[in-house]
Order: sequence, then structure tokens, then C-alpha cells
Amino acid sequence: IFEGLMESWKLNIKNSWFIVDYNRQSLDKPTEDNHFRLIDRMFSANKWQVYVLKYGKRLEAAFRGPGGKSLRRWVNGIDNFTYSTLSFQGGNAFRTKIHQDIGSELGIAEFLSSHTDESLFSILTNLAGHDFNVLFEAFEDAAKTDKPACFIIYTLKGYSLPIQGHRDNHGLLLSQKQIDQYREQLSIPLGEEWGKYPNFSPERQALIQNYVTNAPYNNTAPRNYTPYTEVIDIPEVLPCRVDKKMSTQSAFGQIMVEIGKSKEPFAERVITMAPDVTTSTNLSGFLNLRGMFSMEEMKDLAKEQKIMSMNKWEGRPKGQHIQLGIAENNLMSLLAAAGHSSFLFGQRLLPIGTVYDPFISRALDAMNYGCYIDSRFMLVATPSGLTLSREGGAHQSIYTPLIGMGQPGIIHLEPAYADELALVMAWGLKHMQKLDGASIYLRLSTRPLHQDNRQFSEKDQQDCLSGAYWRVPPKKTTPPNKRGQKKKGKQPTILMFCGAVAPEARAAYEQLTLDHPNLPLSLLQVLSPDLLYSDFQERGENSHISELLREGGGREAKVVCVYDSHP
Repeated sequence: IFEGLMESWKLNIKNSWFIVDYNRQSLDKPTEDNHFRLIDRMFSANKWQVYVLKYGKRLEAAFRGPGGKSLRRWVNGIDNFTYSTLSFQGGNAFRTKIHQDIGSELGIAEFLSSHTDESLFSILTNLAGHDFNVLFEAFEDAAKTDKPACFIIYTLKGYSLPIQGHRDNHGLLLSQKQIDQYREQLSIPLGEEWGKYPNFSPERQALIQNYVTNAPYNNTAPRNYTPYTEVIDIPEVLPCRVDKKMSTQSAFGQIMVEIGKSKEPFAERVITMAPDVTTSTNLSGFLNLRGMFSMEEMKDLAKEQKIMSMNKWEGRPKGQHIQLGIAENNLMSLLAAAGHSSFLFGQRLLPIGTVYDPFISRALDAMNYGCYIDSRFMLVATPSGLTLSREGGAHQSIYTPLIGMGQPGIIHLEPAYADELALVMAWGLKHMQKLDGASIYLRLSTRPLHQDNRQFSEKDQQDCLSGAYWRVPPKKTTPPNKRGQKKKGKQPTILMFCGAVAPEARAAYEQLTLDHPNLPLSLLQVLSPDLLYSDFQERGENSHISELLREGGGREAKVVCVYDSHP
């Protein structure tokens, strides 16, 4: 939350409310006393208006009556555990404790004698969160301005239930007898528990229904949209200037530059974001072309001072790059929100976020929830892999592909070459828009590789997008003789690789070819273990990987895997 608040301060967001249901007990134990003060300071420090709503109207009225000052001091000072316990034990317990603590103070005896145990209990548990008048007044006051507001609202856990205030009530269930008693307490007829307004007279029900029907909420534009009805055209392959030697991260930067220059409608829907790694993940070109998002026009101070820089940090409301602080959880939260825009606003966005691959772990919770709500985004994780040992520190990653494969709702892909990336990104932007599609996780590298000057055949493109294709296909085997017997020879071998270890795999293939010229050897590049596995789970022997393995020698073949990751 604190990291998110920092971004709200930086962007000067408006019209945002944060409501804290402040129970005086948490799940497993009472909330730490005065915890609300830290929450208050945290929001106030980030320029939010904070409303601390403690008490309801009836309790505030008691504070103005006999012994009111002493009573307020007692209620404010009592620790959360004791207050929760008393709210479970009932009015007599409150009476005994007040008499014990402040019974001799002026006005307290008069206050206690003027109430039954039932009315005393009702007043002392009248917290702000259960008093609509207090809530409405605070909400109406906050609505007078566009300043972001935080409401810290005191409540009782299990309010009005028999388990109210009990330390274990998060795991307790009401008995049938307690449910029947509660139903009678609410004047709900037996069998009408799920009725709209069963505890009101027909005349009263009609008034309530008329009020609800004509409420502003029900007379505005629909807030729920049919998702994925809008399909934005994407080129079959994204343009990319390919150098003789380049990394997939560099290729990504070139592709984003071309998107930044593009006049195609889809380019207007692309938004990028990064947690303080814009330049080091090659998003600078897109930033320079499309600008940084800010609520107001913001000048680039370096440019104003005529300082040479490769990056243009000019902000504007129509900027398409969002710069975040070093907080990967914020990145994933924003990707999830932006990727859900078609649900929320009926307008599709194509969010692309970059992060150092090792630090995906900092954002797993937000990633999980983003995928759970079926948000669609493209996460570009770079640099990655043990090939980055020269970068030092924790910039190497070995297990992240397991995250991509294990997380439902996102597809992991790892191209090795620039032309593969251009193909895969185009496919990904299309797949994100499909009803049965998913988000995309691209694992890239800063390791430069020599690029092939080639033209993909249609079959190679199709194979790439199915998860794997032959870099060196298997040689045709000798057909069986007339008796159906195959000529005995060396065991077929498939070298299978993925990602930035392509040079090692190619070198191994060439060395084996020299050392064992008669060895039936083939070289298979995998772009997505995730796609291959999902396809195999669905189609089994008819899957793409099964077909490739049959071509490479079937069950007789030896498979050697080379991967810059966990096997």
C-alpha cells in the first residue's frame, strides 16, 4: 500500500477513495493499539485527506451527557482486546468494567443508572462504521473536492451477531438456533430469508423499490461491459530493424520504436510502464516518441537547461508511457488494471510492462490476481538467465519460466532471435484480445546473438507460434525393407534448446556432426515450453511436440535439452 501511495503522490491523482474497515480485532488477534495513527500518517504524508471515523451519533451524544468527558477518555483509552471482549460479553460486562475503572468520577454513576444493560450495550458498541449518518456526512464532505481521501472507519467484527467481538469469530459459524434467533431479531418471516425487503410492509417495500429504481447509480451509463467484443487489428509481424548481431532486448526496443512511429490504430492503444527500468529495458525510444503520462503538462528540465540526453522525460496527459518507482508490485497491479479496461470502460488497452526477470518474484501476488480476473497484458522480463553472469548481482534468474508455466492465465515465450520476437509479439497482442486468450510473458536477454538473414516460411511461422520449430530438421531415415525391418544404425539424437543458449546448442550440433558424421542428429528450437506442454496436455499424441519428436526419431530418439533455466 505504501508503494502505491508514493505513485499517487507522484502523479497527483484525484477522485480516489480508500476505505479502511478498521476492526478493533484482526483475524487471529486484536489489532495493535493505535495502529490507526500509523495508517493516518502514511496517507497524510502522501497528501491524502484522512477521515478517522470512530463513533456513531448515539455514542457521541453520550459523550455530551453526564460523565461524558470521562466516558470519552475511557472509551478512547481502553485497549482493543478488552473492548472486543466486552462487546462479546454484553452490557453488564461494560457496566462492571466502567464502574471499576471510572465509577467514582463525576457523572458516571448517573450515566450508568440511566441505562439498562441492553441500551448501555447498544450505545457503547455504536461505532462509526455501523452508523450510516456518520458515514454519509464524511462521504459528502469528501465529495466536495477532488482530493484523494482515506476513511479509517471503526467497526466491530461480527456486528450484531452472537459471536460479535469473540477473538475466534473469523472461524466460527452460527448454529441453526442462533440463525433462527437472528432472523426473528430482524423480523424476517421464515422462508423469506432471500427476499428483497422481507421485513417491511408491502407499502414500505414499494417505497424502497421506487427509491432504488430511481437512484442515480441505476440511471447512468452501464458500468459493466461485454469483454473482448472490440478487436484491434495487429500486423502479422511487427516491423523490426535487425542488426547483424543483437539481443532480444535490443530487438524489443527496436520493435517498440516502430510501434511509437506507427500510424496504425493499434499503436494508440499501446501503453507501456516500467518500475524505474525504462532505459535499461530499452523502452526509451517509445518514451521519446509517445511521451510520458502525467496529469499535467511537464517540461523536461534537462532539455530546458540544454543538457544533452538520449531520453525525453516530457510529461503530458496523453503520454503513453507510465514511469513507476522501484516497486514491481505496482507494475503488476497497473498491468492488471490496464489489461482489464475493456471490462471497466468498454475500451481496450494493450499494456506492455517491463521488469528485470529476477524480480518478477516481487510481484507474484499482483500477477496472480491479475491473471485470476482474466486481465490481458504483456509482461516483458529482461534481462534474464544465467547468461547474464557478467552483469553481476542478482540479475540472473533460473526458475522464472516455472512461474510462467505454473501460473494460469499467462503464456510464457522465450524467442532467441529478433525475427522470432517480432512474430511472437504480434501474435501475443492478438492473443491477448481473444475470448479464450491469455496474458503474455516474454523472457528476453541482453546477450547479443548473430542474426540469421532469413525469410520465415509459413510452416516455420506456424511451428514457431505452436512452441517449437526445426533449426536443422532430421534427415529422412532409410525406409523399411520388404520385410518391414529397419536397417540398424545409430540412435537418433535431438538437440533441443530454448532462448539465449542458441550459440552453444548450434556449436554442439556442429561438433557432433564432425565427430559422428553418421549420427542421425537434428536441432530443435523451443520458443515456448508452456505452449508445448499445454498442447500436449490437451491433444496428447496429436500435439505439436509429439509430431516433432516422431519426426526426430520417435521413442528411439535421445533428447538432449539445453536451456538457460531450470530444466
